[in-house]
Amino acid sequence: MKFINLIKKMFFSLKQSIKRFPLTLLLTSITAIMLIIQSEITKSQNTNLHDTLTRIVMILALSVPISLILTFISERLENLKSTTKIIYYLISIIFLFIYYTAFIKKLDMVSVTRYTALSLAFYLIALITPYFYDKENLELYTIRLLTRFFVTIFYAAVLQFGISAILFTIDKLLGIHVYDKLYLYVWFLIAGMFIPSYFLSGIPKKDENLLIADYSKVLKILLIYIVIPLISIYTIILYIYFAKIVITLQWPKGLVGNLVLWYSAITTIVIYLIWPIKNESIYVNTFIKYITKLIIPLILIMFLSLGIRIKAYGFTENRYFVIALGLWVLIVMIYWNVSKLKKNIFLPLSLAIIAILSVTGPLSAYSISIKSQNKRFESILIKNNMLKDNKIISSNNISNEDKKEISSILSYFERDHSFKDLKHIPPDFKMEDMNKIFGFNYMDIWYDKELGDYFSYMLSDLNNPIDIKGYDYLFNFRYPGNLQSQSNERLKVEYSYDTRMIKIYLDNNKVFEKNLTEIAKDIHKKYGFQNKERASLSDMTYTFENEKLKMKFIIFSVNGNRDTTSKDNIRINSIEFDLLINILTSK
Repeated sequence: MKFINLIKKMFFSLKQSIKRFPLTLLLTSITAIMLIIQSEITKSQNTNLHDTLTRIVMILALSVPISLILTFISERLENLKSTTKIIYYLISIIFLFIYYTAFIKKLDMVSVTRYTALSLAFYLIALITPYFYDKENLELYTIRLLTRFFVTIFYAAVLQFGISAILFTIDKLLGIHVYDKLYLYVWFLIAGMFIPSYFLSGIPKKDENLLIADYSKVLKILLIYIVIPLISIYTIILYIYFAKIVITLQWPKGLVGNLVLWYSAITTIVIYLIWPIKNESIYVNTFIKYITKLIIPLILIMFLSLGIRIKAYGFTENRYFVIALGLWVLIVMIYWNVSKLKKNIFLPLSLAIIAILSVTGPLSAYSISIKSQNKRFESILIKNNMLKDNKIISSNNISNEDKKEISSILSYFERDHSFKDLKHIPPDFKMEDMNKIFGFNYMDIWYDKELGDYFSYMLSDLNNPIDIKGYDYLFNFRYPGNLQSQSNERLKVEYSYDTRMIKIYLDNNKVFEKNLTEIAKDIHKKYGFQNKERASLSDMTYTFENEKLKMKFIIFSVNGNRDTTSKDNIRINSIEFDLLINILTSK
């Protein structure tokens, strides 16, 4: 009877959720369906369609928090006119359309990080909209949502497990084949339909007032008796470590900055969650009083440490985001210490503003990082007399450190931005042009001539399409975990990762055999002992032909080391490659 009542209660909750958030649930359902469609169209089948569907899914997912914001605004402002509501929805649609057409044309670092930051900002705004700007107990509201979220995830996991067990039983016991991806698609539907509908049904309504008595007992025990003591111990350890720095005069390692950042961010969230019960416990009140002061020196030391690194290597997006999060923590701690009227809506609101500013406008992570790396690039060129009339003068007569720095900057723009954003280089510049433009080849930042007993080469075009014109089949031996024997109706290719011997059979007759160590040693003659992450496609491609087959080996990576016992003085440790084959004779 209790189970039936539980089911009835759950269905009632779902019904209420659909009634209150129809647009949001429609969007999450469409997102789930689009994910299924996208999964059925692989990138290799149709790259353009796959990427378009990915962008559509991203926009649909971004529209979910926006729809929540609009719903909460409508609930708060009961007298809001229908025309005003329509205007709000039109503005949202226009924003999403512009964002789709202008800001996610391609899925690179910039578009993904901007999308992530904006999604975070919109969800934070959705969180505070029902409580903006004078309603109390936002912390209790947040705790209610967190509790509801974890309960919802637990129910969803049980539902996924149950359905998967049923599908598995049908497949294995009844002999009815179940499509492999169906398990994933079931999760998409649960995540897009059940999770949002059940979670949203637990969101307090406008006229529902939350009291301290509603504070989760489980969360209270977890925070007071486990999390707070751990944070206190961690704080003591950090202060002991920084006291050691003062005594030994040895500046902290880069890892410490990240540890301080995440420790301070987590501590900020914990303080926010325990704020409603600070007056109920002297222990909690004392912890808040002192930890909000003790964190400030640690954050300042983190900034100082990061500043030294930025002075040496310039801004990058990662360093910018670390500073942005650290700045948010510092602002919140100062706010808690100096503000007489403390309203914790300031925390999510300030974080949302910082998230938006960090990815938009002239002060964004991208603008600051591009300017910083350009300035660093120009200073290295000027120092080595490689810049005249804004044109680069090639020179090999510079230190290895400066070669590494120039290579690192070029790699940064190639990976995260575009060479169009880097000054002084030719408009059609490619990494393969380094020797011609700068007078030296790409040098990995980890390369050390004194440790030159090892070498490693990586194809530069790993993420670009490979021309397969004129070939019928592709065999992938790119990863050591791949099968050592691959075949189809006519061809069979055997490759030993240990001996690096490859054998090709056509209609059960061996027609080609070769030890790929010869190819690896030939590549080594071109590059020598170095870590080369930007080997050119032409240097890593080898073709062979006989009366039966035409073959193209595209070497993706080679690594080895010096070996004085070998007549060639080198040992090849691994080779990864793709093999293209065209059959020249019919049966």
